[in-house]
Parts: sequence; C-alpha cells; structure tokens
Amino acid sequence: MTDTVHAWARSRLALAPLMALATCTALLSACGGGDGGGRTQVIDAQAGDADAPACASCAPGIVTGVAAIGRPLAHARVNVYADTGLVSSGSTDIAGQFRIDLNSPGPRPQKALLVELIAQVAGEPLVLYGVMSAEEVQAGRRALNLTPLSTLITADVLGAGPRTLLARGAIDWPRVTRRALRDAETRVQSLVQPVLDASAVPGEIDLRSTVFAADGTGLDAALELIQIEPAQGGWTVAWKAGANAGQARVYDPAAPSPGVLPALSGPVSNWQQTLTQTTAELTSLLGSLTNLFAQGVPTAGALAPYLAADFLHSGLDATAYIQRVLQRQDPLDEGSYSLVGARWGDALVLEHASATEARVRFQVQARGALGTRSVSMRLVKDGTGWRLRGNGEQASIQVRHALVLGPANATAPALQAQFGSACSDDARGLLSGTWCSAPGGQAGLPAGGTLDFGDPLETAFGGLGIFQSTGTLAAQRQAAAQHSRVVGTPSSATRHYLVFEVDAREIAPSVATVRVRGGALPSGGIDLVAPGYTVNGPAFEHWTLAIDEGTGWAGLPWGWCAQGIEPTDCTVAWQGMRGGASLVFDLLDGQGQLITSQTVTLPPEPLASGAATGPAARQAFARFDLASAPASQPQFALLMGNTGQAMLIDWPWLGTGGTKALQADLSLQRTDLVATGSTETIRRRAFLDPAATGARLTWTLPAKADWGAQWLQGRLTATDELGVQRIHFVAPSNPY
Repeated sequence: MTDTVHAWARSRLALAPLMALATCTALLSACGGGDGGGRTQVIDAQAGDADAPACASCAPGIVTGVAAIGRPLAHARVNVYADTGLVSSGSTDIAGQFRIDLNSPGPRPQKALLVELIAQVAGEPLVLYGVMSAEEVQAGRRALNLTPLSTLITADVLGAGPRTLLARGAIDWPRVTRRALRDAETRVQSLVQPVLDASAVPGEIDLRSTVFAADGTGLDAALELIQIEPAQGGWTVAWKAGANAGQARVYDPAAPSPGVLPALSGPVSNWQQTLTQTTAELTSLLGSLTNLFAQGVPTAGALAPYLAADFLHSGLDATAYIQRVLQRQDPLDEGSYSLVGARWGDALVLEHASATEARVRFQVQARGALGTRSVSMRLVKDGTGWRLRGNGEQASIQVRHALVLGPANATAPALQAQFGSACSDDARGLLSGTWCSAPGGQAGLPAGGTLDFGDPLETAFGGLGIFQSTGTLAAQRQAAAQHSRVVGTPSSATRHYLVFEVDAREIAPSVATVRVRGGALPSGGIDLVAPGYTVNGPAFEHWTLAIDEGTGWAGLPWGWCAQGIEPTDCTVAWQGMRGGASLVFDLLDGQGQLITSQTVTLPPEPLASGAATGPAARQAFARFDLASAPASQPQFALLMGNTGQAMLIDWPWLGTGGTKALQADLSLQRTDLVATGSTETIRRRAFLDPAATGARLTWTLPAKADWGAQWLQGRLTATDELGVQRIHFVAPSNPY
C-alpha cells in the first residue's frame, strides 16, 4: 500500500490542473486610443439624426440591420448590450437580416448600445460588432449592419477589441458619440476605398447604416473581396483575390493608421467571377467526398486523386494523411470516431492569389454527435480540376480558453485548525521542498498513521488528504479507504486555464518536443511531449505538458507564474493576454534542434472567465450529475476497496445551453497488488449528443485478479460556439 499511495501522491502534481481551484484576479484597465470624441452629450435626437440613411424598418427601440461577409450570415445569434449589461437577444433570418425589439419588457435603453453577432462560418466561430450612439438609439432612424467593417469601426471607437472589453467589463461608453463614429468610419473607409471603388460602391455610403442586401452586389460584393482576420493587437485587412492577396494591412484600434490597401490589378469582375466559380467547384469537390464516405471507408486508391502530389498537411504526406486521418476508425470504447457518413461542406475561399492556387476553409461534420471540425488547406488546380494540397505546416495546433469546474480547496490555516497539520522540509515536495501532513491520534484519525496533504504549492493542495499507515498491504488499503478525507468543497468553483492543443495524429514524425513561447510564458518557454501510443493510435488526442506527462492534460492555470519570476511581472503579462496573444510553437527534433516554428493566435478571453462559485457557476457547465446517483460517486473508499473486480461506471449527466460538442473521457489506473511496481491505465472515451437530456454513461471496466484500483478520473468537456471549453471532472477529490 505504501508504494501505491506514494505513487498516487506523486501523481498529484501531474493531475493538479484537473483537481484544483484558485481564484483569478480580474484586473480592469482602460485601453488606449484616441479620445473617441469626448463625453456623450444628449442633444435633440431627431435633429441630430436627420442625416441618417433611409431605413423603412427603423423605429425607436428597434435594432435592425443585415449581417453579411459577402454572403448572408443566416441563423446567427445577435446580442444587444448597454452599460447595464445584456439587454436583449435575437437571431438573423436566412437573408442575414435581424430585428430586435427593445421596447419590452422593461423601458427601452436611452444610451449607447453595442450589438454583437456570433456565427459559425466554415466550422470556425465568427464574431462581429456594431455600435450605436445615444442619439441614434433615441431617434431610431438608423439601421446597424454587422460586417467585418462595422467591427473595425466599433473597435476604433472603443479603443480596443469589443469582445475583450466586454469580458473585462471595461467598455468606456461615453466614447460612443456620433462624432467618434464618423471619424472611425472615415478611417476604415479610407483603408478599403480601393475595394469599394472597384466594386462600384457609391462614395456617399455609410458603412454602418446604409441598408443593403446580402446578394453579391454593391457593398456585399466588396465584403466578398476583403479578407479581415483577427491578429494580436487588432485585425489584418487584405484583398482576398488577385496578385495583392495576402499583402495585409494591420488595423490596430489603439492607433488606427493602417494606410490604404493597394489597387487591384485587372477588372474586379474577373476576380469576383473567379471567387464564385472556385467556391462552386470546391463545393462540388467536397460533395463528392461526402458521397465517397457515405457507405464505408474508401480505399487509399479511391482517396489519392483528391490529394495533390506535393500534399503536406500538419506534417503528413498524402499517404500518411489518408491512413491516419481519412481512414481513421476508433474502437467503440475510444469514442468510435469515423468519417464514414461524414458531411463535407460550407466552403469558404480565404485567399485566391492566382487562378490555379487558393487557400480555403471548410467544415467536416463526422457521424454522430462529434460537432463540427474546421479544416484549412491550400488548393491547386490542374487539368483535372482542384486538388487538396494541405496546409503546408508541420503540426496541427490550436490554443483555447478552458474553464474547469472543480473543488474549492481548503487553505493551509484551515487544515491546521481542523487536523493539526504542519509542514516540514521533505523531498516529496517537488515545488516548495516541503510536505504537509497531520499526525494520527487527533481529529478522529487513528494513531499510528498520518494524513498527507502534500506540497502546499501544488494546485491540488487542500483537495484531498490521504491516510498513510503501516501493516499488510490489505490493512493499508483498508485504512486509507476508511480515514482519507475530502477536505475541499467539490464542484463549487471554476478556474480559467490556457490550453495548448497539439494534435497527436497530425504532426510530423520527426518532432520530439514542442516548445511554446510568448505571451506570459517564461522566456525559455514550456515543453509539450507526445503521449504514449497504443495499437489503435495515441493514448491521448493531444500532446501533454512535460510536467504533466501521462495525464492527457496540456493546460496552464491562467495567471500561472514560473519559479524565479516576480509575481507582479506575471500579473502584468497575463493581463496583457486577456485581449488575445500570439504564441510561438517551436517544433524540435530528438536532438533539440529546431525544425520549424508556427505562430498561433489565442482569442480574447471569454466572458465570465474569472473565479465563480455556487449554483450559478455550475449551471453554465454540462456536468456529471453524480449527486443524484450516490452509488456512482468515485469515493476514495470505493477505489481502495477494489481488489481486481470489475467496476461498473453508470454516470448521469446534465446538459447546458450553447454547447456545440460534448465529449466524455475516463481513466482508471490500477496496480498489481502481488508483484508490486506494475501499473496499467484503462481509458474510455465517448462523444455525446449535446441536445440529449436525461442521458448517462455506462461503462464496464474489466476485472483483473490481484490488481487494485489506484486512481479514477472522469472528464466531461463541453465546447461552445466560440471554441471555449467548459470541463467538469470527477475524481476522489471531486466526487460529484
């Protein structure tokens, strides 16, 4: 038992990110930029808005307009915010039009409004913004269109990204004046004037308010020709097509002076026709892939014609991509992932520099409740048509925000008061060099043993105390089962994490280590390592942090500070990442030599990413509902009582709104109780339907004579429409 429990104790550092809660401090600060026209002054609303473009559907208390990006954004969510918070929500229709009535149930707003649209385009989230001054709101004569250009105007007026300011609760509403809006629109219009001129958009257009149809003409045609993408500090703006495609200007709302896009060489109608034709041909190509996978896994010979001869996607050539991605078939207990029956579609051209080359994005909807996967690739056109060329990268990498629902840990003073614990120098304290425990013979603990709480610097500290004793192995396990204590408050608080996702299947075989640099990370970076591999592929979907190797976890607590760094420096650095950040991933070979580097953009932090407690926090999570099934709770006594018999997992779960994908993972670690030293880990995975209610997981973990359970951990991961993960886990320190 001693080796078993010590092994568990040593694993607490590795499992800490999934077991802990630490409150996050929200540092609110105003963002830079111009004065935005000064303080708001309420004037004669009707006279002040007399120059508004014609809008037949406008009225006081009504927010209306169209959402488009060169095509209508149908069935997208639209949120209206005032200085008091969220005012109302609605959605766009099939033509991208929306109309939200603010006249009920309460009094309609009289101040400035921020309007937010959240959509999915080719499998990726898209967030657009628009803003109205108090005069415009009161007059009710202006439409408010939601486009990438309206988003730049809004950021210009506010001095920073609207989503970042919303998350911080730091919008400076008095900046929103009609003068500030006119100045911002002038700057944005100057930047894209060559596109507007080429698309024959009238010079007197109001980019925010002129009513237009998302029908591929006029302003909508211009939007189709502009590629605007988020970047650190703002947005990049470029022509989508033509020789200048990809030659971006940076629009920084804190210092908006991006210059002017170059003129397009050649008639714009030719490139508009090229974009339309390529989109149609790509849609046809993806449709044929849907048909190819309709009945089963295609052969390599059937798939090869879809890939270019020089195909390279995330480190995989054509042969490897077909085998590891397109023909992937996971066993039932590992999620049963398969592309059989998948739907390929929603094509979007991102860049079209020549008639035979393009960069595109599309979505793949796998069979079952797996959610939508976004794929970005280059295309090349030959005599037979378009072929997929891959992304040209050496790995598939993404950075996410994650909110973890876990225990509110007990503090060291509380443990001392309740159990008489003390901390002393001990090599087991890998972080602090100290170890905390309480002696037996007090607080209801039997004499002759100790209650170990571990290293006070571990994020798991204060979650669970493990009772250590002497005697036979059976006696030690029995004592641990009876006297170990949950000392935290399970599932009562959330913690914000920064999660690095390096796909374990889509990465060059030569990569041995991935080092992440930038943002608030240490100057030397942090390392990710490959997971173990089984007969069916990698043990985990993504590479893991080197300090958490074997756990399947690659997340750092938001605000984490490496040893030797001044805490104030860490605070400032993490504060700077709240609006997004560019992180560099160095791919290293077995000798530590750099193969290549990839830069990945972290989106702005999600709303309500700080610490929260109580029922309101739990309601935002899809979670295991083990409180309603006490017999299924993974109490430590259940694990220590297991000596080789089969374990039945029967866990109900509760859904939540806004979830786009839902995944359950389970890990059971057990040890050989006779020939000590041998361990094994059993893993299960399932993809669940987020819309299902009253569902439950049922798994049977097989028996193994003379083997005893050592650790059990379950995780339910819900991914929302913005790619933010909300994770509820269960373990002996968090048993419901």
